[in-house]
Amino acid sequence: MAALFANFNEAKATSQIADTDKTGEDVAIDVGEMSRDGKLAIDFNQPLMVPPFSTPTDSDEERGRALVSVQELNVTRDIMNIEYVSEQSDANPEDLGYDIFISKWDENGIEVQFNFTNPLAVSKGRGQDKVLVAIKNPGLFASKKSGKIIQAD
Repeated sequence: MAALFANFNEAKATSQIADTDKTGEDVAIDVGEMSRDGKLAIDFNQPLMVPPFSTPTDSDEERGRALVSVQELNVTRDIMNIEYVSEQSDANPEDLGYDIFISKWDENGIEVQFNFTNPLAVSKGRGQDKVLVAIKNPGLFASKKSGKIIQAD
């Protein structure tokens, strides 16, 4: 699996995942800054193909061969491993519970929403907390220009 790293309150950590498209530009993913309300931006350096998700209003007939809706995805099962890591040595892991879902996915990036069970325990203290991301399904991240997928380590 390819690994991406970002500090909780620090912008733009670049992934170690790269593939070169026909124009010579590397396909890369940048894990950005997490907002105060728990939104984590994962940006693409070029337009990528968006999987054909259905919308909640689609009927079974309209859905056809479309994938489930973005809201129905289990992020850590289907797309990527995401782990929130506290830099506090005395942090209680039970205080750092969270749910994750994708709130947006377009050709320019993905927005992942963290819903923390105890938001006051997040990023407490001097050290910056981190979010670790590892892509599980690189086939979902393909260049619109070349069709090449991101290569996992």
